[in-house]
Amino acid sequence: GGGSGSGSRSGGGGADSSSTGGGDDRILYQFREDGHPLTAHDGVTVEHALSVAQKIIQNCRSQAVLTTHGDPATDGAPGPGLTTRVVGVRFDAKDERTGHADLRRLTLTTNPQTRKAAQLRANGGLSFCFFDTRSEGYLVLYARAAIVEDHQAAWDDRYPNAAMSRRAEGMFPGGATGGNFAAFRVDVERIEMINHDVSEETGQRGPMVIADHPVGWRPLVLVRAEQGHQRATQQQPTTAAATSTTGWMLEEDDGRVMVL
Repeated sequence: GGGSGSGSRSGGGGADSSSTGGGDDRILYQFREDGHPLTAHDGVTVEHALSVAQKIIQNCRSQAVLTTHGDPATDGAPGPGLTTRVVGVRFDAKDERTGHADLRRLTLTTNPQTRKAAQLRANGGLSFCFFDTRSEGYLVLYARAAIVEDHQAAWDDRYPNAAMSRRAEGMFPGGATGGNFAAFRVDVERIEMINHDVSEETGQRGPMVIADHPVGWRPLVLVRAEQGHQRATQQQPTTAAATSTTGWMLEEDDGRVMVL
């Protein structure tokens, strides 16, 4: 922590623009007593970060770039074995308090003959990247996937009425048992995000900004609460910040400046 006391080397704070003499608009930063700069992440709550994440997903219309890990020798993955494509993302549940999607879990449906199905069976690691051109923000979900063996249950959950089921059969002929349908349960373990929230008209930042520049360019990171608590217990109590009731917790900012 720190603030604008004796450790402050300059006025302002975070990444707010402050106009100075001569029309020179500069971003001013405060510094902690240990010399590390305060960043735009200081004071951000889990709830606010999740609300920004939801806005990015909404502006992307739930379309994300999915990256999976493959083996060029066996499943046709190019180069270093990473493959990417655009997919629609459907989260399994909603947060009862906010009505927004619970970002901890989602279901991914696909054809079992696709590369991503083969890769997810062999290596369950994957990531989803949402990029919002409106706010100049991005959101990355790092996750693990596991095949759902009960195809009918997955189908009924994904397409819960007759009309939806009929439309889905256009993509998956034969439905749940036709040999063209596979589903993966995806558990999100880590969220990284930056959101500049800069107005194209005025150039001013809005209330949804989560950005650490030009000092560090670090994304804000959320981890699953149970993982953060376990790590804090095994290592040091200050490894992760306090949790909220959302199932997520902010990863501790140790003050290092990292360029990503």
